[in-house]
Amino acid sequence: MSTKVKICGITNLADAQAAVAAGADALGFNFYEKSPRHIPLGEAAEITRQLPSSILRVGVFVNASADFVLRAIRESGLTMLQFHGDEPPDFCSQFGLMSMKAFRVRGPETLKEIPQFHTDAYLLDAFSSVGKCRASHPSGPSLWCGCLQRRGKRAGQKRPRQSNGLHRCRPRGGSVKVWLLPLILLTQPQASKTKK
Repeated sequence: MSTKVKICGITNLADAQAAVAAGADALGFNFYEKSPRHIPLGEAAEITRQLPSSILRVGVFVNASADFVLRAIRESGLTMLQFHGDEPPDFCSQFGLMSMKAFRVRGPETLKEIPQFHTDAYLLDAFSSVGKCRASHPSGPSLWCGCLQRRGKRAGQKRPRQSNGLHRCRPRGGSVKVWLLPLILLTQPQASKTKK
C-alpha cells in the first residue's frame, strides 16, 4: 500500500495543476478566513471544476458552522472534509462525505481523544499556541505528517494487517487500537497566494 500525498493551501489553478502533475492524490482548500492561504468558495469552485475526477478535493475548516460546510460542499465540489477546530465528534460525521479530524498533539494525552471521533481519517498535527490550524501561520512547517485511519469491521471491511505500510497504534493508557496508513501533507508557502 503506497503513501498518499495531499497538497494543502491551494489558492490558484496553476498550483493545483502542478500538484496534480507531480502526483498528488488530494488537494486542500483552506476556508479558514484567518489563514494567509484562505480561498473564497467561488475561487475554489473554479479550480475544482478543472481537476481530474480521481483527485480528492478537501475542504479545510476551523469551527465553521454546519451551514457553511454544506455550502462549501455544494459550491466547491468537495469530496472530503478536514476539521481543525474544536468540532465535536457528531459534527464531523454528519455531512455524508469522507472526513478527517485534526488533533494538535501535545503529548500522549491528546491521543486519548481519537476514539471519540468516527471519522474516516485522523491528522496528527504539530501543536501551536498561536492558533488552531498550523496552515494559518506563515511560520508553520511546510511538511506535516499525518495518518489515514483504517477502521476494522467498518462497512463490512476486514481488519487490515500490519503489512503494506499499515501500523497499529495503541494510545498510552488506552485500550482502543487504531490502524494507520502513512499520509504526507504538504502546505503551500504563503507566497503562492498570488494569483497566476
